[in-house]
Amino acid sequence: MTEVSITLQKMQAYKMVKLHSLDRIALMLSYQNETLAAFPFTPISFTS
Repeated sequence: MTEVSITLQKMQAYKMVKLHSLDRIALMLSYQNETLAAFPFTPISFTS
């Protein structure tokens, strides 16, 4: 029982970290969009 709960806690922590990094990426993208909207004539090249 204890091992199972520890594993669940690890999964929860991993999910939270994953969610956090995704949130940071989303924030960066929205910030880029705002910058593009503010400076539409600035040439910005998106590298994939």
